Parts: sequence; C-alpha cells; structure tokens
Amino acid sequence: GGGKADLVLVEVMADALPSAPGTQRIVKLYRHGIAGDLDVLTKVVQAGSAQIVHIFEHGVADGVRFEVMEYCPLGSLRVLLQQGPLSVDRIRDMVEQLTQGLSQVQALHILHRDLKPENVLVRSLEPLALVLTDFGIASLRMATQHFTGGARTTRYAPPEALIGVLDDKADWWSLGMMVLEATLGRHPFEGLNE
Repeated sequence: GGGKADLVLVEVMADALPSAPGTQRIVKLYRHGIAGDLDVLTKVVQAGSAQIVHIFEHGVADGVRFEVMEYCPLGSLRVLLQQGPLSVDRIRDMVEQLTQGLSQVQALHILHRDLKPENVLVRSLEPLALVLTDFGIASLRMATQHFTGGARTTRYAPPEALIGVLDDKADWWSLGMMVLEATLGRHPFEGLNE
C-alpha cells in the first residue's frame, strides 16, 4: 500500500488468458478520488518502449482507477542502491537505460514528475535491465513550461519544483540525483530536512 494506491500481486488464470496461465502481474488500485491523467497512461502504453514498464490494461471500474502491469520480482533500483556504491560499469548501464526511457517519455511530451529509485524497476540483473514505472502524477506538457502542484519526492525534485514551474529539465535533475546516489552509496542530501 502507498499514499495514492495499493499494489496487488495476482496470478493469471488459465480461463482468463490461456496463453499465459500462472503468469504473475501487478494490479495497481488507486485510492478513491485519485484520477490521474488517463491520456498520459494511454500515450505510455502506445509507446511500447523497452525501458517503460509493460502496462497490459488500464481504466476505471466501479469508480476506481486501475492498471495491470508486468511484475518485476527483483524490485526497484532502491534495492540495488541499498547495497552501497555501484560500479562504474553498472552506473553506465543505469544511465544509458534511464536516458533512453526518459527520452522516449519526453518525446511524448510527458513529464514524469516523480522519478526516483522506487519508480525504476529491475527487470533483470545480468544483463541489467531497468524500466520506468509509476506515471501516477505524470502530466502532459503542452508548453515549454508546466505549472504543477506540490506532489513530488523532495529528495529527487529540482529546486524549481518548490515554486511549481517545471520543464523537461526537472526529470533530468532527478536522474542526476540518482546517479549521484549510485556513485556515493548514499543520497547526497542525506540527513538534511526538507
């Protein structure tokens, strides 16, 4: 469970999907009143990127917004970062993959707005395969700058997020903070309050 949604691990039944019985998936159930932007999710699904989590279905049922997505049992990038500084080769792989994913998202005029290690899933370790996830507060950018509310993870948000004006550079700042954390073995602002 989280502040905006609950995640449920489910197993596909043979009668529901004969081609993939026993396959595990994640169902994300948003809290009542949290709608998100279905246009963003539709664009993400249509992109079909290797660096974006596979979303098999999404919509609203009985007033609850949901997503059905691939299950990545290795967890998030946070698990890797908790093991201490990453090797130069591992950081290079991380940056290459996240740069590709972020570039593809931004080509769709989407601001992720909450890029952090918890929102990067590990599909495999050898070779390293990372995917972006959690587009719950992402938004479509209709102009050069985007005016937004305060929803964000402060430790990875750029300084301009404090005044609510973001552009594409905001997500790149977040990626940079993750690279620093991977290099140092700890967040560069560890111990500082908001």
